[in-house]
This record gives sequence, C-alpha cells and structure tokens, in this order.
Amino acid sequence: MNNFLITLIKNSISMSILVLIYLAITPLFSKRYIPKWRYYAWLIIVIGFIVPFRLSLEIPLLESSTIISPPNIQQMIPMNTSENIAQAEKISLVSGNWCIGIWIVGVIGFIAYHIIRHHDFLRMVKRWGEEATESAILEVLSSLQEELKIFNQVKLLYCSCITTPMMIGFINPVILLPSKNIPIDEISFILKHELIHFKRKDLWYKGLVFLATSIHWFNPIVYLMAKEIAVECEISCDAEVVKGTDIDKRQQYIQAIISVIKNGSRVQTSFSTNFYGGKKGIKNRILSIMDMKKKRTGILIFCLMIIGVMITGVTITENISMESIEDSASLNDLVEDVNVMSYLDEETGETSYSWDDDVTWISLTDEEYEAKFPTSNIEWWTYDEYKEWLDIEKVQLQDIIGERSWNPTEGWYVWTQEKVDETIQMYERILEDIGNGVMYSKSINGDENISISQDYENIKADILIKDSFSIENNRE
Repeated sequence: MNNFLITLIKNSISMSILVLIYLAITPLFSKRYIPKWRYYAWLIIVIGFIVPFRLSLEIPLLESSTIISPPNIQQMIPMNTSENIAQAEKISLVSGNWCIGIWIVGVIGFIAYHIIRHHDFLRMVKRWGEEATESAILEVLSSLQEELKIFNQVKLLYCSCITTPMMIGFINPVILLPSKNIPIDEISFILKHELIHFKRKDLWYKGLVFLATSIHWFNPIVYLMAKEIAVECEISCDAEVVKGTDIDKRQQYIQAIISVIKNGSRVQTSFSTNFYGGKKGIKNRILSIMDMKKKRTGILIFCLMIIGVMITGVTITENISMESIEDSASLNDLVEDVNVMSYLDEETGETSYSWDDDVTWISLTDEEYEAKFPTSNIEWWTYDEYKEWLDIEKVQLQDIIGERSWNPTEGWYVWTQEKVDETIQMYERILEDIGNGVMYSKSINGDENISISQDYENIKADILIKDSFSIENNRE
C-alpha cells in the first residue's frame, strides 16, 4: 500500500505540472483551434490523474550490470543492528499506514459530501419542480431532439429554487429552467445548449473529473483543473449551438445567456451541467461566441496531451553505469550473493568482468578494477580474540534476562534463559567455525555494524570453476 501511495503522489505532482503547462498555453491554442478539441484534450489529463500507473519505457543508457556483492561473501548483521533496522522499518510502516488512512478518509469524505449534496438537490427539485406543459415549448424541444438525433425521453421542468438553466440525469435527462417567463426564441437556444450537453455525454465527463478530484482531493491543482474544464465545456457547447450561424444569431444567443444568468448561480451540484460559470467564464464564452474566425481541428493538441501524459510515466532504466556499480558494490549495501565472472584474453591481456551471469561484459585493467572496487580494509577475528569477547558476552547476556527486545522474525520478545542459551550456542558455533578456518570480520573500513563471513574452501572451488570457464572460452 505504501508503494501505491508513493506512486499516487508522484503521479499527482507530475500531472499537476502538465496541467499548469496546458493552462499556460491555452490562450495561444484558443486563437487557433476549435474549442471542442481543447475541451477533450483535458479528458486525457483527467484520465492521467485517475490512472496513476503507466506503461514503463526502458531506456538503456550503458551496457553494464549491477554488482551487489563479491563472490562467496555472506552478510551477517549483528543483533543490535537488526533491531535498529527493524524499528526503523516499523516506524516507516506505521507512518505509511497513517498517511494511507488519512488519504482514504479524505476520499470517502469528499465523495460522501458531494453525494449527500446532490441527493438534497434532487429532493428539492422533486418538491418544487413543475413539469412544462406549454405546447409551443414542447414542440421546440421535440424539434431540437430530432435535429440532434436524441431519442431518449427528455423531461422539462420549471424549478423556482434554481437561478440558471441546468441538466441532470446521466441516462434519462431532465432539463431544469428557473422561470416560465423565458421568451420562446431564447428558450430555443437554452434547450439546444442543454441537449448538446446530453448528446456529448458531458455529465459522464464531469463524473470522471469528479473521480479524479476525489482521488487527488489533497492537491489544489485538480480543483483549478476542474474549474477550467467546466468553462471549456460551456465554451465548446456554445460553439456547437452557434455553429454555422450569422452574427445576428450569435448576438441573440449572447442575450439569452445574459438574461438567464443575471442573478448568478446559488445552487450547484457536481452531477449537473452549470449554465453559469462565473463572471470570468461568461466573458470568455461571449468572446468565443463572437469569434467567427476559421479555426483548425485540434488533433495536434490531442496528440500533445497524450505524449505529455505518457511522459509522466516514463521510467528511465539505466543498465547501471560504472558509478552505479561502484555505489552498489559497497559492503554496506550488500543484500544477496552474486557471482563475479572474469575472462582473460591472452592475446590482448585484457580482463573482462560480468556480474549478470555472462549477459554483459566490461573490460577493466587491474588498476581500473582496483580504482572502482578498492579492496576493503577488513579486520578479522582471531580465535583467541573471539573467545575472549564471547566470555564477556556470556556474562552480559545473563544480565539482560527479563528485558524486552525486537527483531524482524519474532517481533517483540522477552529475554529468557532459553533465549540466552540459544544465542550463546550460536556464538559458540561461530567460534568453532573460526577454529576451522572460516573468516569472520570484526570491522569493515572501520564500521563494526556490518560483518561478513568468508569460507576459503568454497572460494577455492569457485576459482577452479572459473579457471575451467576460461579454458573453455580460449578453446573457442
């Protein structure tokens, strides 16, 4: 879950940058491209917010491989270091769970608030709504439905509790008018505007914007995006209403807009169209309606948005550079065993190394290898030194019986005599290994928190295998 939250936040940040860029270049696009294309370009960004995962694109930068550890070296972390790591992981997990919990509460709260508000609005419409019965208006509605090829049943209600026209209903649309006193020539424009919203499924679009906003409720940029999309929705719908009309018709349409929104909009819901989009929105709509210049289709905008969204998900995967190999080769970063393969070209005298089972080879001189992977300064336990340390440790372990401790495998536990005996037995086995020739480090480059063990018998066997590998390659 922590990984999901990190991915979500990264996606929110990268998509926010894309939103700000698009907002910055929108004035330039508005002069050249049809409003509909600008409006649907936002849809690509909305989907980018909803789906935080992208197809990863691997970009190889250098042919090399990751080295994690030298051959036949095993990491042994002392008990106190394990407890510190475990405690850090536990703190990270708890804080991560808190963040996820807060995010989930925010999502649920955001959705619940808007659903309750919409439900109250529907109750108000049901109580105060009055179905239109005027034959002239119903004929205009029927004629517009036929013109736009809308075959769903469309209801028309007068509702005194609203101040601007709007539409509700994802499948069965209901057009709401604030007054019965709208002139017939103006009502034709208004009805066509709302029917175009339904035909284009703008409420479904608005539902996606709502979903994106609920997921990223913590990000103020998504609210800015939602507001801009609402304005672009109305502008693009206006363009469809006045498409192919002359200047007089456009002026009549503007007059109709002004007459029905003069009181502003006091009632709003996330699941309805909104004829009034604020003073700035109305100004932009009027300018767009009166703009009769021929404009291009916005395929370019659409493509740019798709590329922009995909770029936010590009994962550049380096096939580790030499600096990365050097970093990962640090003994403090050891995680698991990896066989290092080497091959000597007797003709050139160059030695090639591979850390990925013969997939990739890198040629390095002895000086380059030593520079990249300097020999670690390791202090090894002698048998007598470890025995002396163990005698002291046995006494100290007896003193902590009854105290609590923690490790990744057991969690919290209490030191008992049995636990102390098991620990002493483990140390005694290490002492026995040292007596048999196994090397255990006391410190690595001065760091006593990381220890390694090295068995020369296994190393000798590994050298024999590498020698035979070199012979076989020379024969080829």
